[in-house]
Parts: sequence; C-alpha cells; structure tokens
Amino acid sequence: MESIKIFELHHIFEYHLRMKSPKALALFIFIVSLLALAGAYGTELLWHWNPCTLCLWQRLPYVCTACLSVGVLWPNHRWERPLLYLILCIFLGSGCLAFYHVGIEQAWWHNAFHCTTDIPLFQSSKAFLDAIAQQDNRPSCNTPHYILGLSLASWNAMVSFGLVWIIYRYVQRLTITRRSLS
Repeated sequence: MESIKIFELHHIFEYHLRMKSPKALALFIFIVSLLALAGAYGTELLWHWNPCTLCLWQRLPYVCTACLSVGVLWPNHRWERPLLYLILCIFLGSGCLAFYHVGIEQAWWHNAFHCTTDIPLFQSSKAFLDAIAQQDNRPSCNTPHYILGLSLASWNAMVSFGLVWIIYRYVQRLTITRRSLS
C-alpha cells in the first residue's frame, strides 16, 4: 500500500509552473500581496491585535509589490522582467526583515530598532513620567500573536521567501525559454 504524503511543500509552489506569462505571475503576486495586507489589517481590526513597529514595516513591501505588479500587468513588455526582478528583491528584503522579527520574538538576538514598550526604571518620578509621555504606545515584539502555532512574522517570512522562490524559478524558466527560441 502506498504511503500517503499529507503535506509536501513543493506541491504548493508547483503552481508557478502552470503560469504561462509574466502577466499571470504578476496577477498572482498582486492577489497574494492584497491578501497579506488584508490579513494584517484584519487581525488588527477584527481581533484588536495592535501591531508593533516591525509589523508595520513588514506591510510596506506588500504595498510596493502590489503597485509594481500592476506595472507588470501594463501592456508594455519591455518592463516585465526588470519589474519582476525588483519585486523579487523586495520580497527577499521582506523575508529578511520578517526573519529578523522572528529572531527578536524568539530572543535569538536583541532588537536594534527598539521595538519595545519596556520603560526603564529611572531615579526620579519626573523622568519616569517623561518616558511614558514620549513612549510610542506600540506593543512589544516580545509578545507576538500566533495563528496555527506560528507568529505573524513567521508567516510573513514563509510567504516572502516562498514568493522569492516562485519568482526566481519563473524568471529562470522564462530566460531558458527565450534562449531556446533565439
């Protein structure tokens, strides 16, 4: 009897092999970017999860890639590959930022961006009150929110690096196909 493979990650990403044009890939990127942003804002609005500073920074690449994917959908074929490479670089940076965020959540390293709500103890009450007044009322990276056992930053890292792999494989296949035609 054959063993049933419940979950193979490469089957999820094999969808990109069916994409026949850069426009299909751009549409896929646009939809994924909008879903990621909807998920981020949905958790914030529906479940009242306040994002930390790094969580807010992690939304910017999805806004940029959604806009750039619209540029790939534009009829001018000359800009398709450069924009796909730019989108690939943005998702690579997004994945690195998300991995950095996961490292802070898991206490693998300290945060260089001071994404915390911890107030240090001061000598005088006036200094303590001044610190509270100047504080950015964002939650700490030390208390992440989890969905299906993974933090939102972990999900973002997986989506970003997965998209990097899909875009790279697609552009690589597109380059090989164009070389064989010429």
